[in-house]
Order: sequence, then structure tokens, then C-alpha cells
Amino acid sequence: MHTDITFLGVDGVSADHGCTTHDQLEAATDRAFADASARTAVVADHTKIGRTTFAKICPIADIAVLVTDSAAAETELARIAAAGVRTVVG
Repeated sequence: MHTDITFLGVDGVSADHGCTTHDQLEAATDRAFADASARTAVVADHTKIGRTTFAKICPIADIAVLVTDSAAAETELARIAAAGVRTVVG
């Protein structure tokens, strides 16, 4: 399969640990979609920013765009942006 863009909802996203979730099977499924996609976008509210959970989906370098809300920690958003991820705060 191939997609132009994959949108992922995650339980955690951080500059150090990338995208994570609580469930190992979900992580494997999300990783497969991301690998089959030209670009990956992550949608995560402020409670997920800077957080790391059990199962790794992908490293931060695999993410093209992060969409979050205005309550997200600015320092962590800056670190994620420095890793090459476009951040969209709305």
C-alpha cells in the first residue's frame, strides 16, 4: 500500500523519543502506515507533547508536521521544530 500522507493520533510525542502509544499492536499498525506514506502528520493535543509512553511508533525525524493546540509546552515544541518537524499550533 502507499499513501501520500498519513495522519496519526499518538499518546506521546517528544524530541527525544519520537511518537509513542500505550499499545504495542497499535504502534506496529501506525508504524506500517507511516512507512507506506510519503509524509506523516501527527495530531496531538498539549497533554501529549513532551510525553513518552510504552510502545514506540517512530522517531521524531520521520514526522513532517505536528499539529497541536496553543497550550502545548513551547520549549518542547521548539525542540521538535529544531529536529526538522513543521509545527502548527492552532
